[in-house]
Amino acid sequence: MSLTRFIKKTDVKDNIDKFFNKPSFSQGNIKIKAKPPKTYNREDYMLVGTAFDYLFRFYLKSKYKDKAENSSWVAHNSLFLLSTEISNVHIHDANSFLEEMGIVLPDMKGFEEIPGVENLDGLIHWGNIEHDKINFDNVIKYITIDGKLECSPIIEKRFRKTFSSILNAEKVYNQYIEDGKMIEEVIEAVIDLAKIDDYYRGRGFNKTLGEYKEEYIEDLKNLYSVIPKQNNSVEKVFLNPTFGEASRLVNGADADIIIDDILIDVKTTKNLNFTARHWRQLVGYLTLIDFQNKFTINKTGIYFSRHGYFYTFSADKIYNADKYEQFKKWFVEKAKSSFKH
Repeated sequence: MSLTRFIKKTDVKDNIDKFFNKPSFSQGNIKIKAKPPKTYNREDYMLVGTAFDYLFRFYLKSKYKDKAENSSWVAHNSLFLLSTEISNVHIHDANSFLEEMGIVLPDMKGFEEIPGVENLDGLIHWGNIEHDKINFDNVIKYITIDGKLECSPIIEKRFRKTFSSILNAEKVYNQYIEDGKMIEEVIEAVIDLAKIDDYYRGRGFNKTLGEYKEEYIEDLKNLYSVIPKQNNSVEKVFLNPTFGEASRLVNGADADIIIDDILIDVKTTKNLNFTARHWRQLVGYLTLIDFQNKFTINKTGIYFSRHGYFYTFSADKIYNADKYEQFKKWFVEKAKSSFKH
């Protein structure tokens, strides 16, 4: 997310445009397959775009199972931020609410009644939790001393609703991964997650959490229906990957998908156009990946979800540019100075 802001800086934009030649792009005979409702405003487009990002990753995880490696959801980070406004809840880690996030409990007595919870030296892990057995009030009882949250009523209401929505989304997600059935509850879950993301992205708490416009549901069903058939010979998929130290360099950078050696950015737009902004984002991703040396990327591009179209090109367009090494050095130093590393 911070990478997006970083590449908007005038000197960063100018240097990307100076050092690299954007690949040509032709629309050819490609037509839009999932048209957005005419009533959409900017906020609608943004929310459905984020919801489809989740939905597409759900789909890839369902198809590739153990070959697809999950990162945490941005929604988990929203819950983590909300928890910092509650003085007697201490969540240590926002990496994954159910699988990795730990909660230090003052009193373990009775907590073993929640199946799937492990106590590892006082750090609670939720790896194999049985969602149907969880009661929010019972959980709160064991993550606080007296069973009460020390915060304003508004924060408690938001925390409770966010907690419950994520918990439900995890349940729906796990069921979808298992059976591959695209039911309406899956669509509603990704809409919830997109709304929860707003808090982490600095747009405030979305008061419509738990509400589902019919236009959103039908639009997301249409977007799902035009996803092209995926290659069965794929070896590894990384969902919402980050780049370690390189991501921290720009105060946060996460790509949408890496399929084997191809980095894909997902764009849910009615305009089939590879813009300078898209290009700069991909240059930023590949430069950070090269700096961290975490993934091997040979191709990159955009999935235009409303057209069901993957546009990709060789990463050599970036890595083999005449002055790429000079640019990478400048890019890293600029990031360090911009973010006070």
